[in-house]
Parts: sequence; C-alpha cells; structure tokens
Amino acid sequence: MHGRIRPLLFQHWKEKDKDLLVYETVPEGVSYHEMLKKSKYCICPSGHEVASPRIAEAIYAECVPVLISQHYVLPFSDVLNWESFSV
Repeated sequence: MHGRIRPLLFQHWKEKDKDLLVYETVPEGVSYHEMLKKSKYCICPSGHEVASPRIAEAIYAECVPVLISQHYVLPFSDVLNWESFSV
C-alpha cells in the first residue's frame, strides 16, 4: 500500500460493498490472476512508481482498467487509444 491514492481507496471501499473486492493482500487460496479474469473492471491506482503493472495485468485478463492517477502518460499512448478500452 503505497502512494497517496491507495490508502484512500481502502478507507472508502474496504469491506463496504460485497460486489467490490478490495484487499490489502490477496487472501490465501485466492488466485490474483483468476480474480482479475472474473472482474469486469480493475482498479489501477498509481503508487510511487511511474507505472503500475496492474494496468498490463488488467488488459491481459480482459478486464477494463480503471485508471486513477494524475499527470500520468499512459504507455504506448502514441499508438493506443486508451479512451476506447479504459476508464
């Protein structure tokens, strides 16, 4: 849990909506990648790094990336129309 956005997400959503799964760590016995594949939308908050691997993981899992960041240049933005497959 790093960056300014993630603690706010946990405070707002953790254990408050049964349809929105928010974990600090993935529970034992739960596959992170299978959880992504079952999801329609995947929250991809920024952290301290320039890029988050969650964006690529969401796309790979055919999950709509929900990008929460400020002043972030999306990867391959010169060839990808991010507005067509992300929120």
